[in-house]
Amino acid sequence: MKNIFKLAAQKIKYLSSFLFGDLIAVYESKLNGRLELWRLEGKLILNSKNANQSFDSLHRVFQKTFQKINLLLLQPKNILLIGLGAGSVVDILINELKLDCKIDAIEHDETMIEIAKKHFNIDKFSDLNIIVSDAYKYVSVCNKIYDLIVVDLFKDDQIEERFFDESFNQNLLKLSTSGKIIFNTIQRNEIQKIQFENLKKFYISNNKLCNEFILEEENKVLVI
Repeated sequence: MKNIFKLAAQKIKYLSSFLFGDLIAVYESKLNGRLELWRLEGKLILNSKNANQSFDSLHRVFQKTFQKINLLLLQPKNILLIGLGAGSVVDILINELKLDCKIDAIEHDETMIEIAKKHFNIDKFSDLNIIVSDAYKYVSVCNKIYDLIVVDLFKDDQIEERFFDESFNQNLLKLSTSGKIIFNTIQRNEIQKIQFENLKKFYISNNKLCNEFILEEENKVLVI
């Protein structure tokens, strides 16, 4: 009888997630603050205070971006993901697009990695190499060449100013001599809009073709 009540309670929680959402767990991260794991419409998502971190609007941003640039046609083999989160981008690349690729994922927040492993089964991806490192430092010492670099470096809904500077982005160019760079930003205030325009000017000044997409209303993605 206890098992019946337990199963019934689980079913009620699952169904309620379609109406109200169901808060599953709360984590406190030194780097990202309060992180909340929700079940929404039957699926797990991860939110920070002011933004989705994985598997909701952010997931849709990258689904749409990869579709717009026809990533399936490009078939990248070596991918650098700067900002793992709970694994949205990895899930799209491997589960949805079925790419035959190796992914180096840089993530500085060990709490985020813990969540990705515990709740999103990130360890199932055998071709994923998770590197615990500060992204700025990693790109300055890395000597690999990647076919695709995906930059998703949010702390809540902010990107540190240093990731817009010339040194960081010159290093991205060094790691992607003939591939593509995708840089995800958010546009909620004038400072963030200026950061994006300066970022685009930097790449244009380095003779790179740039495309930009506004997705999910507030995200602005630069494709180099």
